[in-house]
Amino acid sequence: MKYLISFILLVVMTGPAQAQNVSSPSISKGKLELNNRLVYRQDNNEQSWDMKNRFEYGVTERFAVTFAGEFEKDDGNSAEIDKAEFRAMYLLTDKNDWMETAIRGVYDVDLLGDADSVGLELLGRKKSEKFTYQFNIDTAHDVGDKAEDGVELDFAFGLYRDYDGFRVGPEYYWDLGRVKDNNGFSEQAHQFGPAIVFDVPALGEGVQMELAYFRGISDAAQDNTFKYELDIEF
Repeated sequence: MKYLISFILLVVMTGPAQAQNVSSPSISKGKLELNNRLVYRQDNNEQSWDMKNRFEYGVTERFAVTFAGEFEKDDGNSAEIDKAEFRAMYLLTDKNDWMETAIRGVYDVDLLGDADSVGLELLGRKKSEKFTYQFNIDTAHDVGDKAEDGVELDFAFGLYRDYDGFRVGPEYYWDLGRVKDNNGFSEQAHQFGPAIVFDVPALGEGVQMELAYFRGISDAAQDNTFKYELDIEF
């Protein structure tokens, strides 16, 4: 019943998501993970909402597949389905090694008539007695008739202090844009802010929630970003 309530919450809140998180390379064989991410952005007098619902399944101890649907809503426009995303992740090194790492292939299908994209991502996580460090290095390139030339590159970093039932720490997002453009700092999107991840036992075992705030520290970044995430593992 608790899992059912959690799933209903996930579905009901689907509406107005652009990915903005530091993904873990961990894979749970035979487990289905549902993730709902809601991001609100404010820049000058403009506002936007993004939401992504993601379903990930651990096929083996080293291989997982993911399907995600993304919605967006800008000022003055109704919410619309933006894209569908397909992922395949392979664990390179596990938690018994010095660092847990994985490589992930991504294919995004644009549903609004723009170009699709393919990407390759490197995920890493290092745990110590009291701290967890995670990083993502993401690349993407447009494909199709409306594709723009050039590889896009972005980084995500998180450093968390671990406590019983929750962790807290800063996250940093660095979007360079297209590498060939050789953008300077002000033309890149840099964001920094605190995040807290905590268990939600009232909704069942394996349910976690994350709340975060990021401040834009470059001209190209959104001024203020608020993020909510709900993870449910079956």
